Amino acid sequence: MAEDYVARIREIQPHGPYHLLGWSFGGAVAHEMAVLLRAAGERVALLALLDSGVGGGTGATAPSGPETLTQLLESLGHRVPDDPADLTPAGVLRLLRAEFSPLAALGEDRLAAVVTTFTDNARLADGFTPGIHDGDLLCFTAADSAPAHGEERHTAWTPHATGRVRHHPVPCAHGAMVQPAALAVIGPVLARALADT
Repeated sequence: MAEDYVARIREIQPHGPYHLLGWSFGGAVAHEMAVLLRAAGERVALLALLDSGVGGGTGATAPSGPETLTQLLESLGHRVPDDPADLTPAGVLRLLRAEFSPLAALGEDRLAAVVTTFTDNARLADGFTPGIHDGDLLCFTAADSAPAHGEERHTAWTPHATGRVRHHPVPCAHGAMVQPAALAVIGPVLARALADT
């Protein structure tokens, strides 16, 4: 996936400096893209991760069924239904419509595709051990979410960067990292980091 994204980016911008940012699973992808770009001799001026965990490298079985729907809703900042019987694609769509979520427009078929992608990404992340990014890392963590595996997410990235890991907690849950209130905290930090590159 990272190789594909790097190839697409380089079709548009053949050489750096590159500025990469990824949220959640996308953070691990952005990190791997930075590793690949640096290995190709390119400059990565900024690598920023929004509440991204380091894969476990265990290749454990990904969640399925209601557990997947629960994790998907939580990761996107939506309420999880109290009744487990509502943890079906149809039940989740009813909840999304009631919350006026743009995801409600997906319909059952597309929601099923999102669930499949979410499950595949969880499997990929858990079976992956990141390389080492030759540079600094800017980590934003969701202060209102429980740390992954009992460890602060930004600390887990330290062995995967040769430079400094700069940490900025954001007062929100994981699923709210790209909501206006969180972006009001993230935006100025990113602007300063970009100005320094």
